[in-house]
Amino acid sequence: MIGIGKWKAELSSKYVNGEVSFTIADKDGEYDIDINLPEQFKGFKLKILNVNEVGDNVLTGQAKVTVLVKTIDIDASFTFGDDTVEGLLSFGKLGSVKVINGQKIG
Repeated sequence: MIGIGKWKAELSSKYVNGEVSFTIADKDGEYDIDINLPEQFKGFKLKILNVNEVGDNVLTGQAKVTVLVKTIDIDASFTFGDDTVEGLLSFGKLGSVKVINGQKIG
């Protein structure tokens, strides 16, 4: 499995900035991902729909985030090094957010 462990990274875009932390675990052969969003997004409800391995060090997936009464689709891609991660979160017409300077913290 790719990216098992605890991570922290920065979110970077024109409108969204902040630090995110997340844990990727193996739960009976399936990815179990726990995400701690920045404080300004604590009211958002995030549901991970699927996670796919692409090659030796890339995870892709889809999720949905609900903000008040609106649900937004997210396409995600993360590239992992031994102790680094970079990625991109795409929100369709709303744009994208880069995940940068990611480091393994546990």
